[in-house]
Amino acid sequence: MKHAIEYRYLKDFLRERRISFQVKDWSDRHKDSDLIVFHDDIEIEENAAFPVSGNTISSLGAFSYLRSAFLPKSRIGRYCSIAPRVTFVGGRHPYEWATTSLFAYGNDVAIYDERGYPAVRRPSKPEKVTVGHDVWIGENVVLGRNLTIGHGAVIAGGSVVVKDVQPYEIVGGNPARHIKFRFPEAIRNLLLESSWWRFHLKDFEGMDITNPESFAREVIRRESNGDIQPYWPTVTKASELVELGKAGS
Repeated sequence: MKHAIEYRYLKDFLRERRISFQVKDWSDRHKDSDLIVFHDDIEIEENAAFPVSGNTISSLGAFSYLRSAFLPKSRIGRYCSIAPRVTFVGGRHPYEWATTSLFAYGNDVAIYDERGYPAVRRPSKPEKVTVGHDVWIGENVVLGRNLTIGHGAVIAGGSVVVKDVQPYEIVGGNPARHIKFRFPEAIRNLLLESSWWRFHLKDFEGMDITNPESFAREVIRRESNGDIQPYWPTVTKASELVELGKAGS
């Protein structure tokens, strides 16, 4: 179910949860009367930002920023960087039918209101994109409507992605094709083993971010020694926002 609640009722709560609509500061991007749109199943971790993503908020992990509006049921992990103008392919037209025209199944299109018979139910598939952790999606990317993008993946700007992307894979083009992996297999496996995104960025103090192997090994060592603990951020759910809207109206 989709909800739309005026920003005035949510802004203080979201600020307390460290959910921002900017990147460089905590100033307001919305007017009090702007409607913030979200669906029932969203979960937003603290330290997440929605700059330049319209009024729609999606499930988003800590230390990620989202500059584009995503499909309602999409989930985006931690430490992700999503550029502006990421869009999605249109809905599927059943090309195996006699016609691909919307008149066959479009109930809400005025020009087809004289057909004299009920619309046929269109085959449907889940429409969501699952984005792992530490994913970078460039500008003007077009994504399919049922994709999984693995941890550490990079999608080049202007790409059209129609199939899943592997962890630490770099893809680009139309349709997007494999370009290379960010690291050799051994280092990819080490980074995945460390699952470094489970930790708060403050835990990386003194680590060499520029050396992936050294960084991953140090994360593993510190966790093994009990020097760092997984980060459990506060999670904001749709039900909380709905209640704020009811209380304020």
